[in-house]
Amino acid sequence: MAIIAGAVLAGLELILLLLAVSAGLRLVAERLAVPYAAILVVGGLILAFVPGLPEVTLPPDVLFLVFIPPLLYAGAINYPLRDFRREIGPIVRLSVVMVIVSTVAVAVVAHAMHPAFTWAAAITLGAIISPPDPVAVLSILRSLRMPREIVSILEGEGMVNDATALVIYRLAIAAAVTGVFSPSRAAVQFLVGSVVGIGIGIAIGMIVTRIHRVTRAVPVVSNTVSLLTPFASYLLADLVGTSGILAVVATGLYAARTVPKVLGPAARQQIFATWTVVTFLLESLVFILVGSSCPSLRALSIACLCPPFWAKRRS
Repeated sequence: MAIIAGAVLAGLELILLLLAVSAGLRLVAERLAVPYAAILVVGGLILAFVPGLPEVTLPPDVLFLVFIPPLLYAGAINYPLRDFRREIGPIVRLSVVMVIVSTVAVAVVAHAMHPAFTWAAAITLGAIISPPDPVAVLSILRSLRMPREIVSILEGEGMVNDATALVIYRLAIAAAVTGVFSPSRAAVQFLVGSVVGIGIGIAIGMIVTRIHRVTRAVPVVSNTVSLLTPFASYLLADLVGTSGILAVVATGLYAARTVPKVLGPAARQQIFATWTVVTFLLESLVFILVGSSCPSLRALSIACLCPPFWAKRRS
């Protein structure tokens, strides 16, 4: 128990250190007028050379649950629905068609490189690496001055593409286990999963709007409900086997149009401020952990700076 408690404490201390460094790097990014995400990754790479720095290891499922739903929800509630309707064509082409094309291209290359890559395994690999990271897209676009049309398309694509890749991934895994793959069945599952996921997201948005009507007299409670909303949407959709990502996006788009109408000015202001801080903290941790968790740099720092290494060199 003492060892576990010590490891947890070391992880919390590292997270606090990373958040403090992130705040400083945000100032540097503003001074240099460069994308904040790039500065964070570089800062994380530098931290990887610090000897003795504890390493945060989180299971992928936990990492996905902690970061993706709130960041996607924050992007969705700030994304104008009229822009989504206007740019629906390019968004679908990028988030669905191009993700499928990228997955197939990666699968063809992987299958040709080594016979160990069966088609199911190759498609699984393609589904993992084909969609651009929505967190990176949303973060970088905030710091770049680009035409509004391009920003709208890329933001919309960043909120949807992971849903396409996740469906392909699940179908590929099922094909690898059963040895059977049906394109028609895959298309039906994709459509059903997407529609049901969006339906769950809208239903959660309607429920949350009603809850906000009850809690609007106490802004701190409305704030708490807002923070819990993306997790409720994602977990419910994931529980029934549909797209949790599309559910979160649908909830955010619906809540952005309905929740402000039932809240008072104090609650709206508090929720806006809270989501600004939460988005900053989560994005900071994501990108700085990407840099500081680089295994090769960490191994290099240990090899070059630890005393036994120098003792062997002198001997």
